[in-house]
Amino acid sequence: MKLSFWTKLIICFLMLFAADKLIGVIMNYAVMHVKNGSIYEMKYKLFEARPSIIILGSSRANHHYNTHLIEEKFQKKTINYGQDGTGILYYFLVLKTLMKYHKPDMVIVDVKPDEFAPLPNFNPLSTLYPFIDKVAIETRDLEQISPYENLQLKSNAYRFNNQVIETFSSMRGSKEDTQSITGYLPLPAEKRSLKKIDYSNTQFESSMFSYFLQLIELCKKNNIKLVLCASPYYYNVMYDKSIKEAEQVCKKENIQFLNYFNNRLHYFPEELFRDEGHLNGEGADIFTKDFLSRIQ
Repeated sequence: MKLSFWTKLIICFLMLFAADKLIGVIMNYAVMHVKNGSIYEMKYKLFEARPSIIILGSSRANHHYNTHLIEEKFQKKTINYGQDGTGILYYFLVLKTLMKYHKPDMVIVDVKPDEFAPLPNFNPLSTLYPFIDKVAIETRDLEQISPYENLQLKSNAYRFNNQVIETFSSMRGSKEDTQSITGYLPLPAEKRSLKKIDYSNTQFESSMFSYFLQLIELCKKNNIKLVLCASPYYYNVMYDKSIKEAEQVCKKENIQFLNYFNNRLHYFPEELFRDEGHLNGEGADIFTKDFLSRIQ
């Protein structure tokens, strides 16, 4: 019997739907059984670590805050949640998710240049997608990425996107094979000449700034100590609207804000930087020690 076009279309749709569901079952099983790598690290940090002190931020948080030195200072478990290419929307959702399972005592937020600028073209939330059912994320948050992001996430295949190979390869070995279970990754020193150019930024997105205010409110509501910091930057920062707005809010809310831009608080010469935006491992140790000496 010859099938009509619409019957074939419906059959194809049902087959795709079934395949997507099957992919979801397989990938969810794989994610729950990863033993190392970035997906294991994320799963551990979000749902198992239960730290007393957390560091939030992008790559500058990831590479600048030595968790071992912080733990040594306070004698409390410290986890660095810094993630390359992310921003305030990501930080807020990570903190909100952590609060579902455990309340930290202290939150350190590293504020990067252009923190409240419009989101970049790539998706800063993609590393959370394998755990999307457990992450404290709402439709309005996903709409910051795309008007259709919530709909696309109905697909199990979309959630895992480019992480399929990494997920299955991470099912072997042990957590010792993970680069850094505490989240801190020091950058190696590299001999190169850096340019001391002037940096200025006026971009400002009110929706991103609103997440900053929500993060502050979440900490206040739960009696969590909050410290903000603009860690060292090699460029000469002439003006940055994000930093200016963050400093004004912190002053009003009586929140400590440590601004290391332009060597305001401590001198960081060229040899302590890996590149214009990041300290190397030696620089990170010096910065962390100075930062800890200034926390009120």
